[in-house]
Amino acid sequence: MDTIAIVKWVFLSIGLACLGGATQADHGGAWVLVILGLAFAGVGGGLIGYGWWSARRATELREHGRLIEADFQQVELNTSLEVNGSNPFRIVAQ
Repeated sequence: MDTIAIVKWVFLSIGLACLGGATQADHGGAWVLVILGLAFAGVGGGLIGYGWWSARRATELREHGRLIEADFQQVELNTSLEVNGSNPFRIVAQ
């Protein structure tokens, strides 16, 4: 298991532990544990979910995608379009 996977699962575990601890805490401090639990579980669960979705998307593209072969021509600056205050590059192929 790589380091990123460990960090994802640690975040999720801490979040779930905080949420579980909130059920046992008194009403005055429970809201702090709920907020921490939701934050940690949200980050960990979101990272795990994104990794799963990304892998599934890549697999589907490999299985059902269409390979397009083209000869590389050049890379040029697209001055007719502006994104976030700068012009994007365009790959020209044939």
